[in-house]
Amino acid sequence: MLAGLTFHVLTHQAVMAEEKDHRVVASRQAGPDPHPVHGGLRGIVSPPQDDAGGRLTDLDRARMRRGVEAYVAAFGPLSRSDDHSGFAGVSPSRLSFYPFGGRAGVDFNLHNFFDHASQAGGIQDWNCGDYTADGVIATMGLVPTFDRQLIGVPVYAALDGVVVTTHDGEDDQNVDHEEGRPTNFVRLDHGQGLQTSCFHLRKDSILVSPGDEVRAGQQIAEAAASGNTDWPALAFATLMDEALFDPFVGPCNQGESLWSDQPEIPDINDVTFTDFGVTLENLDAYFAFPENHRWQPPAEGYVPLDHDGIWMWARGFNLPANSTCTFQFFDPAGDLHYDSGWFWLNFGLTSYRFWNWWFYWDIPGMQQTPGTWRVNVIVNGQLQLTFPLDIVAEGDPTPNRPPSTITSALIRPNNPTLDDVLVC
Repeated sequence: MLAGLTFHVLTHQAVMAEEKDHRVVASRQAGPDPHPVHGGLRGIVSPPQDDAGGRLTDLDRARMRRGVEAYVAAFGPLSRSDDHSGFAGVSPSRLSFYPFGGRAGVDFNLHNFFDHASQAGGIQDWNCGDYTADGVIATMGLVPTFDRQLIGVPVYAALDGVVVTTHDGEDDQNVDHEEGRPTNFVRLDHGQGLQTSCFHLRKDSILVSPGDEVRAGQQIAEAAASGNTDWPALAFATLMDEALFDPFVGPCNQGESLWSDQPEIPDINDVTFTDFGVTLENLDAYFAFPENHRWQPPAEGYVPLDHDGIWMWARGFNLPANSTCTFQFFDPAGDLHYDSGWFWLNFGLTSYRFWNWWFYWDIPGMQQTPGTWRVNVIVNGQLQLTFPLDIVAEGDPTPNRPPSTITSALIRPNNPTLDDVLVC
């Protein structure tokens, strides 16, 4: 068992290999290195849909209950929906952002939503779909890797409020799902009976204490993999008068949304790359170890001219069933050197919300022509990625490019005041 992960290697690639190699050899011009191209997709790994957190243990609930009791004893009662005093005024404030360091749909994906069918068995999200797992009580934002967790993914107060209770000290790099394992959490009261809880937090990252007042957008902790989860994430739960509820509305959860601009359900057809790398390390061997699936694979800034083949990996989210991929390699002069033609990424009914792919390419000519090559990656007929690939001869200087210049940024709101939270 691969620690709760699904592992998919497209064996139909082997079926296609003979036909593909024939097409490649026939399409190449004669040259000094006539051996055929070898390569293509080697495999896909994906986190599970049902083990990536979003649930509290009995111990977590008991700790929260004792924390609420301690808060009430020290600071007075929690707010109520029929009480128009406090932070929210006459009505609860609307959520304007997911309280997580990144842009939903760009840097991370909302992986699971509140489960509306847990008591009846089965699963159902607010949109009558399956973007949830059994018993999920929160909206889940997935951290791409443990590397990102170690850098630090901030968690913010979603609204102005006061800290009710916290718990810290639990391990935060869990790689398997274990019932009963407690989490690190922060719970806030925003007035008018509205509370939020953030859990699966990083150990020793909590910056607030019970009784502290916080402002919307203020960092309160960092996201991680504490509790009964096997992947780093933020679980963001909402409560009204201490009863859990889903802040999203739709066909299967009608009412009034808590969001000022409600995020949409991720579109499985919206293929999005979040990271990509090139290495000489054998990625078949790397991904054979399940613990590596949650870390960024090796990446190098250039490839030596005398390489024996190049490995490439990609990370992202959303991939519909029966997706295809094409690689194009352009030489330093800008001429198309090799076009792989389309091949299957996931032939069959399987779709992926979050994925890691890896590829291997041994392409004639790349061992004879140093310089900056360009590689295009086309998925389902759409150009998704183009990147420079530096091939360096022995003794030549190695490349060291500066970061790309940020030419523009969209910050909301357009005319902020001192009370606004700035969101990209």
